[in-house]
Parts: sequence; C-alpha cells; structure tokens
Amino acid sequence: MLKIKKLTFLFSMLFVASCLASLPNSYEKVQPGPDYVVMYSASWCGYCKKAKKFLEENKIVYIEKDLEDPDDYKELLQIAKDLRYRGTVDAVPLFIIKRKITVGFNPEEILFLLGRKQSSFKTFNRVKSELN
Repeated sequence: MLKIKKLTFLFSMLFVASCLASLPNSYEKVQPGPDYVVMYSASWCGYCKKAKKFLEENKIVYIEKDLEDPDDYKELLQIAKDLRYRGTVDAVPLFIIKRKITVGFNPEEILFLLGRKQSSFKTFNRVKSELN
C-alpha cells in the first residue's frame, strides 16, 4: 500500500512539473513567430523612425513597443531576464529578433538575424589561428 502511495505521489509531481514547464514565458507572449520583430522605440528617436521605414520597406512584420511606457519597459526587463541578456535595455531602437536582443539600428544585422542575408558586419568573437 505504501508503494502505491509513493508511486501516485511521484506521478502527480511529474504531472505538475510538466504542466509548469509548458507555461509560456514573457518572451513567447511577445514573440509569436520566427520572422516577427519586436522593436522598442521612443517618439523622439530619429533612428527609430528610420528603422520603422526600413522594416516596412523590407516587408518585415513587427510590433512596436514604447520604451518610455512603464508597462512595456517592465515587460522588456522580464524578456531580457528570460533570455539571460546582460546588455543594456535603456537605449532605442532596441530589437528582439529570434530570441536575440540587439540595440541600435543596424539594417544588415536585422536581415542577418532574420536569415535574409549573409553576415558582413564585424563580430567580437576571437578566431584561433590554424598556424599555432
């Protein structure tokens, strides 16, 4: 009888754990698809206006959020935490593309992250020399 109670308890705990694991995090609420861009902007930002025009011209679906809105900012902080992002979130424009956060308007990087273009911008990864 004791073994049955232990097994029942174990299965119920596994069920609860699986239910909790399937709950969406804040990132999934904002980021519904792989080609969906979330842009945080501010009304006074000139680069934000250029970025919106770029996204529209390239037929990139996006949601615009206001970084100065307390609710949007709080949501961004939670997303950054969920993605384990350690950079700044206090600059605009800020983009969330395929589980990556990028700050500043860089059209090549946006297209690269969406898989529409080969990378031609510099990264800060070190490459080991084959000669050593």
